[in-house]
Amino acid sequence: MTESDYIFLFMETSRPTRDEVRAIAWWALVGAAAGAIAGLVVGGVGGRLAMLLLRLTSPELVIGATSDDGFEIGVVTTQTLGLLAGMTMLGAVNGVLYAAIRDWLPRRLRLPLWALVAAALGGARIVHEDGVDFTLLEPAALAIALFVLLPGAAAALVVLLVERWIDREPFSERRLDVFVVVAALCGTFALVVGVLVGVAALVGRVTGLNRVLRPVARVAAPLALVAVGVAAAVDLVGTASRLL
Repeated sequence: MTESDYIFLFMETSRPTRDEVRAIAWWALVGAAAGAIAGLVVGGVGGRLAMLLLRLTSPELVIGATSDDGFEIGVVTTQTLGLLAGMTMLGAVNGVLYAAIRDWLPRRLRLPLWALVAAALGGARIVHEDGVDFTLLEPAALAIALFVLLPGAAAALVVLLVERWIDREPFSERRLDVFVVVAALCGTFALVVGVLVGVAALVGRVTGLNRVLRPVARVAAPLALVAVGVAAAVDLVGTASRLL
């Protein structure tokens, strides 16, 4: 082969790799952006509104008490900004993870499966018998319902936003590109997760490993999510039954 033949071969093989990098970078940014928005709006703002509602329905003695997360119930302080930032970053990680495994989930089950598992996991993580959040706040059933609903609603919004944006041509619409990048940057730590998952995805695509693992993943991923969701739901139901 001549030198020009080698150059042509390199160009032909490197172009698909560049396309793969663009595609992976796009879904990582879309996942982080969707999750950051969902975390901020539903987890952060929605969480504060839920606490406001519970303050109104609870005895006056809860006003000024410190919640289990270290926030003063019924009072908006600078700590609220920390809550919003934390929920934004947590949501962004959720978005990156969804974007990474969405192809392994049946299209019609993506929204209900991701939302229900998030509701069960989030509820099991948030609802507890210690502290004041679910012992002083009343009615307890409303408190439990709100903090199961919020993570489920955030996950549902992640799915809706990711599915709306992810199949568009990467970096082809200036306004959307800027919006996605800015929102993704708000997720900060999630971008690290996105890079790690993206590198693994790129290696899998370039080596052809993805083609081997995809059939297994399409069976294992939904089953794993269902198993995790059921385990979390059992834990949540047990805790809720003792609180009510």
